[in-house]
Amino acid sequence: MLSEQQVAEALPEKGWLRQYVEWASQCTDAPKAYHIGTGLSLLSMAAPIDYNVPFGAGPIRCNVFILLVGDSRVARKTQAIKLGASVLRNGMEEFVGEEPGSPQGLEASIRKKPKQILFYEEFGEFLAKAEEGFMLPMKTLLTRVYDCSPQGKALSKEVRGEVKNPRVSVLGGSAPEYLERHTEPTDWTGGFFSRFLVFNASRERTYTIPPGAPGMDDLSTGLMTIKNRPIGPCRGLEPGRVRAMWDTYYQQQEGMAAQAARATSGALSGAPTNALKIAGLLALDDGTALMNMPWYIQEKTLGAAIKIVGMHSQSVLEIGDTLAESRDMRDRRTVLRLIDTVEPTPLSTIVNKSKLLSRRVTEILSSLLTEQTINAVNVNQFTRNLAPGEVDTRPQAVTRVITLSTTVRTLDDDLYDADMRKVAEGKSVVLGQLAYSTDESIAPPSVSKELKVVKPTSSAGDAGDNGGNGKIDRTNGTAQPELGLLPMLQLQVGPSATVTDATSAPLPLLTFVPDDAVGNSANGPNG
Repeated sequence: MLSEQQVAEALPEKGWLRQYVEWASQCTDAPKAYHIGTGLSLLSMAAPIDYNVPFGAGPIRCNVFILLVGDSRVARKTQAIKLGASVLRNGMEEFVGEEPGSPQGLEASIRKKPKQILFYEEFGEFLAKAEEGFMLPMKTLLTRVYDCSPQGKALSKEVRGEVKNPRVSVLGGSAPEYLERHTEPTDWTGGFFSRFLVFNASRERTYTIPPGAPGMDDLSTGLMTIKNRPIGPCRGLEPGRVRAMWDTYYQQQEGMAAQAARATSGALSGAPTNALKIAGLLALDDGTALMNMPWYIQEKTLGAAIKIVGMHSQSVLEIGDTLAESRDMRDRRTVLRLIDTVEPTPLSTIVNKSKLLSRRVTEILSSLLTEQTINAVNVNQFTRNLAPGEVDTRPQAVTRVITLSTTVRTLDDDLYDADMRKVAEGKSVVLGQLAYSTDESIAPPSVSKELKVVKPTSSAGDAGDNGGNGKIDRTNGTAQPELGLLPMLQLQVGPSATVTDATSAPLPLLTFVPDDAVGNSANGPNG
C-alpha cells in the first residue's frame, strides 16, 4: 500500500497540484495518494486540446486514465473523487462528462464535448456491466479514446460524426475484489488496464469530523488561470542529463515488466508513457510550459513524474498478486478467503457467502484438500493449541467414543439400513457436518480406505470376547460382524480429547477414532 510519506516525497515543491493535495487532505481522511491522482486528472482538463509531448513516432497527449483502488467503505475513494469533481464544476463545468450508458452514448458525448473527464465513483460497477451485453464494447472503445484516436463514423456526405482530436480523461475508484472478479486476463495483457495509472492505498489518518479548509475557489481559479495562459510548443526531453535520466528509468521499467507476472507486465510496460504525460502536466503546473515559447521537460519535472509513476508501479505489483488468470482461480480464491485461519468454517457458510453453487464449492474444496491447503475436520471434534491464558469454551474435542480403531457404528437399524443402501450404490455415508480450516494446529483427518461398518445389537455379551474379529462395541461389549467396507475420513483426535463412557452424551451420527484414542487390544478396550 502507498504511504503518505511516499506522497510527500513525490509531490513537487510548489504549484497547483501540491496546493490541491494539501487542501483535499483537510477535507477528508482519504489517502493522499488518491488526491495526487485526482489532482492530475483535473490538470489534464486545464491543458489545451492540442497540448502534447513529442516522443518517437507520435506525440504523447496529456489526457490520463486514473484508478483509485482501496477497500470498500473504508478507503474513501468516493470522497476523493467527489472533491475533485466539485473543484472542476466550480470553474470549468463544461469539461465534466456524463457517465455513458452505452458505447453509442460515449461517442455522442465526445462529439458534443471533445475534451471532458468521466468520473466513475464505482468503477467496479462499470466493469461488471462491461462483461456482457450492449456494454461489452466499452473497454475497447475507451482504449481508443485514451489513445486520442478519431472517434465516430461518417453519418452522411453532408454531416460527419467523426471527432478528429478527442481528449478524454477518466477518474474512477474500485475495490480490489471487483478488479479480480470482473476483469479478464486480456483486460491487463490486451491494453485496457495498461493505460491506467493505479493508486492502491489505505487510510493512515482518521477524522471523526474533517477539519475542512477554505480554498476551493482559489483552486478553481488557479486551474482556470493555467487553462487560459498562452502555452509554447514542447521540444521533448532536454538533451543531456534529462535524457540520460530517461534512458535509465526506461530500462529499469522494461526490466521490471519482463520479470513481472503476465497479468501486470502490460501495466508496467505502459508506465513510461504515463510518466511523459505527467511530466507534461507538471510542466503546466510549474510554469515551464506557460512562457509562449518553445520549452523542454526539465530534470526536476521528469524526476517528480517518475516518482509518481513509481507509486503506480508499486500498486500494480501489489494488485497483481491478487489477480487470478481464470474463472477457476477466481472462484478458488473466493472460497479460500472465506475459510477462517483459526476457527473451522462450516460448509454452509462458505456456500452462502461465496454466492457460488454448492456443487462448485464442493469441487473447489476437494481441490484445496488435495493440495493440502486446507484441512477438513468434524465441526464438534477438533483440537488446537491454546495461547497462554486462553480458555477453550468450546465442547471437548471428543465427548463420545463408541467404536474401536477404524470401526464405524451407526445409531440404529434404520440408519444402518440406509447407510448400507448407500454403500451398495457406491455412495458415501454422511459424516455429519464438516468444517474446513487453514489452521495447521487443527489436526487434519487422514484417509482410511478400510473403515468397517458394524451393525448395532442389543444383546448382552462379555466385553472381553471379541467374537473372532477384534471389533468391540463399547455400549454393550459384544462383538459385531463386519458387513461392509466404506472409504471415508478418519478424524485424528488431539491430545486434549477425552474418552468417556458411551452413555454419557448424545451420539453423533458417526464417530471415527484412531488407534491411539482408545485401546486397540484384541481382547477389548483399555479404558
